[in-house]
Amino acid sequence: MAKLIFFVVDDDPAYSRIVQAHLQAKYAAKVHVFHSGEECMQQLSLKPEIIILDYYLGEANRLNGKEVWKSLKDSQVKSKVIMMSAQGEGKIVLELVKMGVRDYVMKDEEAMTNLDDIIGEYFSAQP
Repeated sequence: MAKLIFFVVDDDPAYSRIVQAHLQAKYAAKVHVFHSGEECMQQLSLKPEIIILDYYLGEANRLNGKEVWKSLKDSQVKSKVIMMSAQGEGKIVLELVKMGVRDYVMKDEEAMTNLDDIIGEYFSAQP
């Protein structure tokens, strides 16, 4: 069986490493880390099964997570996308739901457990 491929797109290098280490340990996956939406979009030919995408991506980035998500949706990429953010504002979550984002995880002490739950749902739904 081929290794699963994950993308982690987050402007915070420390948090990216935490998520990367977790995914590698839990799923024996190949995890590519990108610190900008542009980098992620340029590497889609690697065909990740799951993209974990930060909502904000920092002010230095041309594309924020919302814009990357729209580009992914428009390009009809088959990857599952999990949006993450340290911001738990209801306004943000409502905006994402209206856009069609299905999965949103808060960057809190339960983040890795919540990621695992969502990832488990993805793989249990596959034939």
